[in-house]
Amino acid sequence: MKQKFKNILSNPKRTTLVALIIAIALGAWSAYAHNKTMSALFAKIAQDQASFGTTPVIGSHQDLTLAFPVGGRIKSVSVKIGDKVTAGTVLASLDAENVIGAMNQAKAAYTAAQTAYDKLVNGTSTPDIDIAKVALANAKSAQTNTIAQQKVLVDNAHRTMLNSGLAAIPAVQSNSQIISPTISGTYTGATEGVYTISVYATSDGNYFSFTGLEDGSGQVSAVATPLGTRGLYISFPSNFTLASNTVWTVSIPNTQSATYLTYYNAYQSALQAQTQAIAAAQGAVDAAQANLDQKLASARSEDLAIAKAQVESTQGALQIAQGAYNNTIITAPVDGTITSVSITAGQIATANTPAIELLSN
Repeated sequence: MKQKFKNILSNPKRTTLVALIIAIALGAWSAYAHNKTMSALFAKIAQDQASFGTTPVIGSHQDLTLAFPVGGRIKSVSVKIGDKVTAGTVLASLDAENVIGAMNQAKAAYTAAQTAYDKLVNGTSTPDIDIAKVALANAKSAQTNTIAQQKVLVDNAHRTMLNSGLAAIPAVQSNSQIISPTISGTYTGATEGVYTISVYATSDGNYFSFTGLEDGSGQVSAVATPLGTRGLYISFPSNFTLASNTVWTVSIPNTQSATYLTYYNAYQSALQAQTQAIAAAQGAVDAAQANLDQKLASARSEDLAIAKAQVESTQGALQIAQGAYNNTIITAPVDGTITSVSITAGQIATANTPAIELLSN
């Protein structure tokens, strides 16, 4: 036996093999003994914790690797190796002005929707109703003023058209060599029509008569004499000589005037503007009345449903915006100590690339 053992030791390869087998056996036995000891210890800890109604925590220290979920330029790194941090602390951030703007817009939309819903649920306040009443009164007052103003504008345009190029035209063209009387003044009537003027002789001199829009008469004179009661005057040449068939017509408006078409178009434009302005004023009154009626009426179920849906929609948009913002920052998930920082401000971060390591407490 001793000789065999000596033979084994005298062979280097065999000696190494034997040593290796012995080491493996000793390692396996040591691991078995250690696991048995630790199992007993953990069982004891669990038993002690159970007696106090708690759950055992084994291996509570964790080495956490943190990274940005999205890529972008790094704006700030707020920690260094060895720093103690608490859960929720912002450790690093990316440039995120657009994301922050979108989140603020989403917050505003959500707040507005929630406020509108609350107003429907709680009913309109008295001050809001009073404001709506004032708005309606103002709209009605503006409508009255608009109607009056437009009437003046249309009347002025119509009067200008009626007075455009007024003249006495011979009724019989063969007498066109006779000098016609002059028509002056401003026609103040609103009715369109014709004055027919005739001249006749009397023992007291020559006179004229007129029919049509008005009936009347007067003495032929070079001085302007009223032609009716609507603002027009007639004057004859100083050398006027009575002839047969001396009859003239004064058409209101004078459609043969060179300026008639211009003033006619202006009058039509004034009528169209009047229609549009009055319609707009009526629309403002209707809108103000509807607003007041809505504030006085109680909320309907369908209105509440629409408002609630708007709240939920804007809330979802806000959650999405907040999620996008959260992707631009790294926060500490637990209390712990910074063990590694592999990023610096100004770098371009790649999504999910390890940036900071944290050893939890």
